[in-house]
Amino acid sequence: MGCRGGLMQNAFKWLETNAFELESQYPYRGVKGTCSESSHTAVGEVKSFKIVDKDESTIAATLA
Repeated sequence: MGCRGGLMQNAFKWLETNAFELESQYPYRGVKGTCSESSHTAVGEVKSFKIVDKDESTIAATLA
């Protein structure tokens, strides 16, 4: 639950308003603590996301 989350959806919601970094610059440690994302170089962003059913046709329609 670090960085105010733990669910995949929470991570993507956070990424809609914050850039992300390379793991080589800010590696995952798997321990309790605070995040310091602002001290690293941003390399990308998420403009939006959608949760889809595992059905192949649903995935194909979402990507079209």
